[in-house]
Amino acid sequence: MIPYYGKHYAKQFIRGKPIRFGYKNWALCTSPGYMVAFSVYTGKSSEKKDFGLGGDVILNLIEQRKLPAKSGIKVYFDNFFTSLPLMRHLGELRYYATGTIRANRVENCPLKDINQFKREERGSSDYRVSDDVFVCRWNDNNVVTVATNFENWALTSATRWSHEKKQKFRSRNRQ
Repeated sequence: MIPYYGKHYAKQFIRGKPIRFGYKNWALCTSPGYMVAFSVYTGKSSEKKDFGLGGDVILNLIEQRKLPAKSGIKVYFDNFFTSLPLMRHLGELRYYATGTIRANRVENCPLKDINQFKREERGSSDYRVSDDVFVCRWNDNNVVTVATNFENWALTSATRWSHEKKQKFRSRNRQ
């Protein structure tokens, strides 16, 4: 968000955000943080959305920047943008994509239920792999679900801080 408190048709209001009033921007950035393409959100569009607002934003930014397909470009985004149809489509275009995904967007992927995960030990995980998309859910501080169309799907353990034990521990990946 770019803060703005005046009157303008493109000004947005988002309750609960640190900057509640202003212009909402979509940005395509390099890994060091340089912005290479951006778009200002101006409200609802009458165009048909194949992948929803978030998915179409990703495709428009890639098209705007004219990123070459089949060149090994990796795109990362958060759960607002991620959907399984978008992952498949980007894979068909030969863009590598990874993003956190909301629980209601995993379609019929038979992962363990989020409420069941919350009762399990921290570090537990479940994953499913198809021909074109890998989806993984694990229990960290909260339940996290990630989808990718290219990443290596070998699960590893990580060293984490336990508030209860007041020490570091090595999380175990159980299925």
